[in-house]
Amino acid sequence: MSWENTNFDWNYAKAFMVAVERGSFTSAAKELKISQTTLGRQITAFEEDLGIVLFLRGGNKTLELTESGHDLLEYVQVMAEYAKKLSLRASGKTSTLEGIVRISASEAEAVYSLPCIVKKIRQSWPGIIVEILASNKASNLEKREADIAIRNFKPKGQNLIIKQLKDTQAFLYASPSYLESINYSGGDDCLSGADIIVTPEMDEQSMLNIFLNSFEINVTAKNFTILTKNQSAYWELVKNGVGIGVMPSHIGDNEKRVVRVNPNASPVPFGNWIVAHSELNKNPRIRLVYDFIAEEFQKLLDSD
Repeated sequence: MSWENTNFDWNYAKAFMVAVERGSFTSAAKELKISQTTLGRQITAFEEDLGIVLFLRGGNKTLELTESGHDLLEYVQVMAEYAKKLSLRASGKTSTLEGIVRISASEAEAVYSLPCIVKKIRQSWPGIIVEILASNKASNLEKREADIAIRNFKPKGQNLIIKQLKDTQAFLYASPSYLESINYSGGDDCLSGADIIVTPEMDEQSMLNIFLNSFEINVTAKNFTILTKNQSAYWELVKNGVGIGVMPSHIGDNEKRVVRVNPNASPVPFGNWIVAHSELNKNPRIRLVYDFIAEEFQKLLDSD
Protein backbone atom coordinates (compact mmCIF):
# COMPACT_ATOMS: atom_id res chain seq x y z
CA MET A 1 0.00 0.00 0.00
CA SER A 2 1.26 3.47 -0.92
CA TRP A 3 0.96 6.19 1.73
CA GLU A 4 2.11 9.02 -0.53
CA ASN A 5 -1.34 10.60 -0.85
CA THR A 6 -2.21 10.29 2.85
CA ASN A 7 -1.00 13.73 3.81
CA PHE A 8 -3.01 14.56 6.90
CA ASP A 9 -3.08 13.72 10.60
CA TRP A 10 -5.92 11.29 11.39
CA ASN A 11 -6.49 13.05 14.72
CA TYR A 12 -7.49 16.13 12.71
CA ALA A 13 -10.16 14.05 10.96
CA LYS A 14 -11.49 13.01 14.36
CA ALA A 15 -11.61 16.63 15.52
CA PHE A 16 -13.52 17.57 12.37
CA MET A 17 -16.13 14.83 12.80
CA VAL A 18 -16.72 15.53 16.51
CA ALA A 19 -17.12 19.25 15.74
CA VAL A 20 -19.79 18.40 13.15
CA GLU A 21 -21.57 16.04 15.53
CA ARG A 22 -21.53 18.50 18.44
CA GLY A 23 -22.38 21.54 16.36
CA SER A 24 -19.83 23.87 17.96
CA PHE A 25 -16.13 24.07 18.72
CA THR A 26 -16.89 24.62 22.40
CA SER A 27 -18.91 21.41 22.77
CA ALA A 28 -16.50 19.42 20.61
CA ALA A 29 -13.51 20.57 22.68
CA LYS A 30 -15.23 19.34 25.86
CA GLU A 31 -15.96 15.99 24.21
CA LEU A 32 -12.33 15.57 23.14
CA LYS A 33 -11.03 16.97 26.45
CA ILE A 34 -8.87 19.58 24.79
CA SER A 35 -9.02 23.37 24.76
CA GLN A 36 -11.15 25.17 22.20
CA THR A 37 -7.99 26.87 20.90
CA THR A 38 -6.32 23.49 20.30
CA LEU A 39 -9.40 22.21 18.51
CA GLY A 40 -9.45 25.29 16.30
CA ARG A 41 -5.80 24.79 15.37
CA GLN A 42 -6.47 21.13 14.49
CA ILE A 43 -9.39 22.03 12.22
CA THR A 44 -7.32 24.75 10.51
CA ALA A 45 -4.39 22.35 10.05
CA PHE A 46 -6.79 19.75 8.58
CA GLU A 47 -8.06 22.28 6.05
CA GLU A 48 -4.52 23.31 5.13
CA ASP A 49 -3.40 19.70 4.69
CA LEU A 50 -6.34 18.95 2.40
CA GLY A 51 -6.36 22.32 0.65
CA ILE A 52 -10.06 22.91 1.22
CA VAL A 53 -12.35 24.91 3.53
CA LEU A 54 -14.57 22.77 5.75
CA PHE A 55 -16.68 25.30 7.69
CA LEU A 56 -18.28 28.59 6.77
CA ARG A 57 -16.82 31.32 8.92
CA GLY A 58 -19.34 33.87 10.09
CA GLY A 59 -21.26 35.11 13.04
CA ASN A 60 -23.44 32.01 13.44
CA LYS A 61 -22.97 30.12 16.67
CA THR A 62 -23.87 26.85 14.94
CA LEU A 63 -21.21 25.40 12.65
CA GLU A 64 -22.10 25.21 8.97
CA LEU A 65 -20.31 22.94 6.56
CA THR A 66 -19.14 24.05 3.15
CA GLU A 67 -19.95 21.90 0.15
CA SER A 68 -16.46 20.41 0.39
CA GLY A 69 -17.05 19.76 4.08
CA HIS A 70 -20.26 17.87 3.30
CA ASP A 71 -18.46 15.76 0.70
CA LEU A 72 -15.64 14.92 3.10
CA LEU A 73 -17.84 14.08 6.11
CA GLU A 74 -19.01 10.74 4.68
CA TYR A 75 -15.44 9.48 4.34
CA VAL A 76 -14.49 10.61 7.82
CA GLN A 77 -17.50 8.80 9.29
CA VAL A 78 -16.40 5.58 7.54
CA MET A 79 -12.91 6.05 9.00
CA ALA A 80 -14.41 6.48 12.47
CA GLU A 81 -16.51 3.33 12.15
CA TYR A 82 -13.51 1.23 11.18
CA ALA A 83 -11.42 2.78 13.93
CA LYS A 84 -14.11 1.69 16.40
CA LYS A 85 -14.11 -1.86 15.00
CA LEU A 86 -10.32 -1.96 15.22
CA SER A 87 -10.42 -0.93 18.87
CA LEU A 88 -13.12 -3.47 19.72
CA ARG A 89 -11.28 -6.29 17.99
CA ALA A 90 -8.04 -5.47 19.78
CA SER A 91 -9.85 -5.56 23.14
CA GLY A 92 -11.64 -8.83 22.36
CA LYS A 93 -15.08 -7.22 22.34
CA THR A 94 -15.71 -7.33 18.62
CA SER A 95 -19.27 -7.79 17.46
CA THR A 96 -18.08 -10.76 15.38
CA LEU A 97 -18.13 -12.78 18.60
CA GLU A 98 -21.73 -13.40 17.65
CA GLY A 99 -22.51 -16.23 15.26
CA ILE A 100 -22.11 -19.94 14.62
CA VAL A 101 -18.99 -21.99 15.29
CA ARG A 102 -19.09 -25.56 13.97
CA ILE A 103 -17.06 -28.11 15.93
CA SER A 104 -16.31 -31.57 14.55
CA ALA A 105 -15.42 -34.43 16.90
CA SER A 106 -15.74 -38.18 17.17
CA GLU A 107 -19.00 -39.44 18.62
CA ALA A 108 -17.31 -40.37 21.89
CA GLU A 109 -15.67 -36.96 22.39
CA ALA A 110 -18.82 -35.14 21.24
CA VAL A 111 -20.96 -37.01 23.76
CA TYR A 112 -18.63 -37.39 26.74
CA SER A 113 -16.06 -34.55 26.54
CA LEU A 114 -17.52 -31.59 24.67
CA PRO A 115 -20.72 -30.87 26.68
CA CYS A 116 -18.90 -29.41 29.69
CA ILE A 117 -16.72 -27.30 27.38
CA VAL A 118 -19.67 -26.06 25.33
CA LYS A 119 -21.49 -25.11 28.53
CA LYS A 120 -18.60 -22.82 29.52
CA ILE A 121 -18.53 -21.27 26.02
CA ARG A 122 -22.23 -20.43 26.21
CA GLN A 123 -21.89 -19.00 29.70
CA SER A 124 -18.95 -16.79 28.73
CA TRP A 125 -20.03 -15.76 25.22
CA PRO A 126 -23.82 -16.01 24.88
CA GLY A 127 -23.69 -14.54 21.37
CA ILE A 128 -21.86 -17.61 20.05
CA ILE A 129 -23.98 -20.46 18.67
CA VAL A 130 -22.21 -23.83 18.83
CA GLU A 131 -22.97 -26.54 16.29
CA ILE A 132 -21.58 -30.01 17.11
CA LEU A 133 -20.79 -32.34 14.22
CA ALA A 134 -20.51 -35.75 15.91
CA SER A 135 -19.03 -38.20 13.45
CA ASN A 136 -16.26 -40.76 13.29
CA LYS A 137 -15.59 -39.56 9.76
CA ALA A 138 -13.19 -36.62 9.68
CA SER A 139 -14.73 -33.37 8.47
CA ASN A 140 -12.97 -31.62 5.59
CA LEU A 141 -11.91 -28.28 7.05
CA GLU A 142 -10.49 -27.08 3.75
CA LYS A 143 -13.98 -27.44 2.26
CA ARG A 144 -15.39 -25.70 5.35
CA GLU A 145 -17.44 -28.67 6.53
CA ALA A 146 -16.50 -27.50 10.04
CA ASP A 147 -14.64 -24.58 11.62
CA ILE A 148 -12.77 -26.56 14.29
CA ALA A 149 -12.02 -30.27 14.63
CA ILE A 150 -10.85 -32.48 17.50
CA ARG A 151 -8.92 -35.39 16.03
CA ASN A 152 -7.08 -38.47 17.26
CA PHE A 153 -4.83 -38.69 14.20
CA LYS A 154 -2.25 -36.26 12.88
CA PRO A 155 -3.99 -33.89 10.44
CA LYS A 156 -2.74 -33.52 6.90
CA GLY A 157 -3.51 -30.75 4.47
CA GLN A 158 -2.67 -27.23 3.49
CA ASN A 159 -3.96 -24.04 5.10
CA LEU A 160 -4.53 -25.71 8.46
CA ILE A 161 -3.68 -24.48 11.93
CA ILE A 162 -2.77 -27.46 14.11
CA LYS A 163 -2.19 -27.71 17.85
CA GLN A 164 -1.03 -30.99 19.34
CA LEU A 165 -2.23 -31.81 22.84
CA LYS A 166 -1.26 -34.47 25.35
CA ASP A 167 -1.63 -38.07 24.16
CA THR A 168 -4.61 -40.05 25.37
CA GLN A 169 -4.19 -43.38 27.15
CA ALA A 170 -6.83 -45.97 26.24
CA PHE A 171 -7.68 -48.94 28.46
CA LEU A 172 -10.03 -51.90 28.48
CA TYR A 173 -13.26 -51.35 30.44
CA ALA A 174 -16.18 -53.55 31.51
CA SER A 175 -18.91 -53.53 34.10
CA PRO A 176 -18.22 -55.44 37.34
CA SER A 177 -21.30 -57.57 36.66
CA TYR A 178 -19.94 -58.68 33.30
CA LEU A 179 -16.54 -59.57 34.74
CA GLU A 180 -18.30 -61.57 37.43
CA SER A 181 -20.36 -63.40 34.79
CA ILE A 182 -17.19 -64.66 33.06
CA ASN A 183 -15.52 -65.47 36.39
CA TYR A 184 -12.77 -62.96 35.79
CA SER A 185 -10.22 -63.10 38.59
CA GLY A 186 -7.62 -60.70 37.23
CA GLY A 187 -5.53 -62.98 35.09
CA ASP A 188 -5.09 -62.55 31.35
CA ASP A 189 -6.09 -66.17 30.72
CA CYS A 190 -9.54 -65.43 32.19
CA LEU A 191 -10.47 -63.34 29.15
CA SER A 192 -10.02 -65.96 26.46
CA GLY A 193 -13.80 -66.42 26.25
CA ALA A 194 -14.79 -62.78 26.74
CA ASP A 195 -17.15 -60.89 24.45
CA ILE A 196 -15.31 -57.91 22.97
CA ILE A 197 -17.24 -55.01 21.46
CA VAL A 198 -15.71 -53.46 18.34
CA THR A 199 -16.52 -50.84 15.74
CA PRO A 200 -16.33 -51.49 11.99
CA GLU A 201 -13.76 -48.68 11.69
CA MET A 202 -11.26 -51.14 13.23
CA ASP A 203 -10.62 -54.14 11.00
CA GLU A 204 -10.19 -57.59 12.50
CA GLN A 205 -6.41 -57.66 12.22
CA SER A 206 -6.04 -54.23 13.84
CA MET A 207 -8.17 -55.30 16.78
CA LEU A 208 -6.14 -58.48 17.20
CA ASN A 209 -2.92 -56.45 17.18
CA ILE A 210 -4.26 -54.12 19.86
CA PHE A 211 -5.34 -56.92 22.17
CA LEU A 212 -2.43 -59.25 21.57
CA ASN A 213 0.40 -56.72 21.48
CA SER A 214 -0.81 -53.78 23.57
CA PHE A 215 -3.13 -55.34 26.13
CA GLU A 216 -1.30 -58.65 26.09
CA ILE A 217 -4.53 -60.66 26.04
CA ASN A 218 -4.77 -63.91 24.12
CA VAL A 219 -7.92 -63.55 22.02
CA THR A 220 -9.02 -64.55 18.54
CA ALA A 221 -11.46 -63.12 16.04
CA LYS A 222 -14.16 -65.30 17.68
CA ASN A 223 -14.08 -62.95 20.69
CA PHE A 224 -15.34 -60.02 18.58
CA THR A 225 -19.00 -60.80 19.06
CA ILE A 226 -20.66 -57.38 19.10
CA LEU A 227 -20.21 -54.70 16.42
CA THR A 228 -21.65 -51.20 16.21
CA LYS A 229 -20.83 -48.09 14.16
CA ASN A 230 -22.13 -45.78 16.86
CA GLN A 231 -19.70 -44.95 19.69
CA SER A 232 -22.51 -43.92 22.04
CA ALA A 233 -24.11 -47.33 21.57
CA TYR A 234 -20.67 -48.91 21.93
CA TRP A 235 -20.13 -47.31 25.35
CA GLU A 236 -23.67 -48.10 26.51
CA LEU A 237 -23.11 -51.76 25.65
CA VAL A 238 -19.98 -51.75 27.81
CA LYS A 239 -21.72 -49.97 30.70
CA ASN A 240 -24.67 -52.35 30.58
CA GLY A 241 -22.53 -55.46 30.94
CA VAL A 242 -22.67 -56.79 27.39
CA GLY A 243 -18.94 -57.09 26.91
CA ILE A 244 -15.51 -55.46 27.08
CA GLY A 245 -14.57 -52.29 25.20
CA VAL A 246 -11.73 -49.82 24.72
CA MET A 247 -12.12 -46.20 25.79
CA PRO A 248 -9.82 -43.22 26.53
CA SER A 249 -9.11 -42.92 30.23
CA HIS A 250 -10.52 -39.38 30.50
CA ILE A 251 -13.88 -40.91 29.58
CA GLY A 252 -13.63 -44.40 31.03
CA ASP A 253 -12.25 -43.46 34.43
CA ASN A 254 -15.09 -40.97 34.95
CA GLU A 255 -17.79 -43.61 34.44
CA LYS A 256 -18.80 -45.20 37.76
CA ARG A 257 -20.51 -48.17 36.12
CA VAL A 258 -17.30 -49.63 34.68
CA VAL A 259 -13.81 -50.58 35.85
CA ARG A 260 -10.51 -51.07 34.09
CA VAL A 261 -9.88 -54.62 32.91
CA ASN A 262 -6.34 -55.91 33.27
CA PRO A 263 -5.23 -52.53 34.70
CA ASN A 264 -1.57 -53.53 34.85
CA ALA A 265 -1.35 -53.93 31.06
CA SER A 266 0.21 -51.13 29.04
CA PRO A 267 -2.41 -48.72 27.69
CA VAL A 268 -2.84 -47.93 24.01
CA PRO A 269 -1.63 -44.36 23.39
CA PHE A 270 -3.04 -42.17 20.64
CA GLY A 271 -2.66 -38.49 19.89
CA ASN A 272 -4.98 -35.53 20.16
CA TRP A 273 -5.00 -32.53 17.86
CA ILE A 274 -7.13 -29.39 17.65
CA VAL A 275 -7.37 -28.27 14.03
CA ALA A 276 -8.85 -25.31 12.18
CA HIS A 277 -8.57 -23.67 8.79
CA SER A 278 -6.06 -20.83 8.62
CA GLU A 279 -8.96 -18.42 8.07
CA LEU A 280 -9.53 -18.51 11.83
CA ASN A 281 -6.77 -15.90 12.09
CA LYS A 282 -9.19 -13.53 10.35
CA ASN A 283 -12.17 -14.51 12.48
CA PRO A 284 -11.89 -13.61 16.18
CA ARG A 285 -14.98 -15.66 17.05
CA ILE A 286 -13.48 -18.90 15.73
CA ARG A 287 -10.04 -18.03 17.10
CA LEU A 288 -11.47 -17.54 20.59
CA VAL A 289 -13.39 -20.84 20.56
CA TYR A 290 -10.37 -22.68 19.11
CA ASP A 291 -8.06 -21.45 21.88
CA PHE A 292 -10.70 -22.11 24.56
CA ILE A 293 -11.37 -25.69 23.41
CA ALA A 294 -7.65 -26.42 23.24
CA GLU A 295 -7.17 -25.17 26.81
CA GLU A 296 -10.19 -26.97 28.26
CA PHE A 297 -9.54 -30.23 26.41
CA GLN A 298 -5.96 -30.18 27.65
CA LYS A 299 -7.32 -29.90 31.22
CA LEU A 300 -9.39 -33.05 30.66
CA LEU A 301 -6.33 -34.91 29.45
CA ASP A 302 -4.21 -33.62 32.34
CA SER A 303 -6.78 -34.92 34.83
CA ASP A 304 -6.12 -38.53 33.82
